Amino acid sequence: MRTIVISDCHGSPWLISNALNASGYQKGSDRLIFAGDFMDIGDSPEACWKLLEEEGAELLWGNHEVAIVLRQYVSPQDPYSWTLREDLIKKQKDFKIATSADNILITHAGLSEVWGAPIQANLQDLGLELTAQNFADVLNSNPLPDIWDNTSPLWYRPSKYIEPYPRFVQVCGHTPPEAIPTQIDYYSVDPYSRKGFGKNRYRYAIIEYGKVEIFDSNQKV
Repeated sequence: MRTIVISDCHGSPWLISNALNASGYQKGSDRLIFAGDFMDIGDSPEACWKLLEEEGAELLWGNHEVAIVLRQYVSPQDPYSWTLREDLIKKQKDFKIATSADNILITHAGLSEVWGAPIQANLQDLGLELTAQNFADVLNSNPLPDIWDNTSPLWYRPSKYIEPYPRFVQVCGHTPPEAIPTQIDYYSVDPYSRKGFGKNRYRYAIIEYGKVEIFDSNQKV
């Protein structure tokens, strides 16, 4: 089974449909993961959410969705997003902070060393394997207020100052790919690009046989 990962459509449903069409996504045969941030910026967050649900996507929290739930301000933030707050609260169980595929960790923003090291110590104390899914399970046990943190999987941005947790290859959104150091095993599917954001834009990852391949409408990575 292929796992297709997309993220950060930010109110523009065509970013979802473009990626699904380009990847040849087959509902029921492929696994689809949306790594957060379907609201703000564009004017159709509700359409994005509906499309993702119709296509059977597994939904991960993005910082923009959690901001609405926790009544926090993020920039940019569309006033219309606040009209979806009650629905987000009702459907909280449909969202996760993290998941995995082929021992590859998937979150909205990535797992930093700051967050990963304590989880590793906790799992070792419990005698549990250091698998990506066990890390995801620990992350998913956190209440949303506890992950509203600059180094958390909602907000983290990889840098030489705060390095990503090194045990796993990671697939994330949140940070534009041009801003990520090339030497780390950290793949961004955020479709933002300095080269343009036209109606044909897409960016997605395919995870298969333990490997990650990125596909981008501007280039094949």
